Amino acid sequence: DGEAMPEPFVTICLAGAPRGKGRPRFSRAGKFVRIYTPAPTRAYEDRLKSAGIEAMAGKEPLDEAVSVMVTAHMAIPASFSKAKRAAALAFDLMPTVKPDGDNFLKIALDSLNKVVWRDDAIVVWMSAQKVYSDMPRMVVEVRKWND
Repeated sequence: DGEAMPEPFVTICLAGAPRGKGRPRFSRAGKFVRIYTPAPTRAYEDRLKSAGIEAMAGKEPLDEAVSVMVTAHMAIPASFSKAKRAAALAFDLMPTVKPDGDNFLKIALDSLNKVVWRDDAIVVWMSAQKVYSDMPRMVVEVRKWND
């Protein structure tokens, strides 16, 4: 029907190589097992949360249904030929390497919880895509569902 997608409520952009959510790690101290998030994942979550706070510019976290679209702009490998690089920039060649798209979604949802939305239970639609780019970054677009 040609309807345009509504403008995002907020767009968060974090420069640098996108990171997916790392698997939880386990350590044993005697008979107790401790579960923890790896330090590189925690550091990326903190940076993404800070970018979210900045993008929200004082707005209250949403408390209604939202959609979330995560785009991971992956660096083009230096080994790519000029032709392969051009194909990557034209979206004719897509990144089929790790991390998986669902891990990009997970790190975005966890990092922006209580910053952009009150609870990630209000996220009713989500998508993730990986593309090649000259400017590696993660972009998270959040839209109110009823807009």
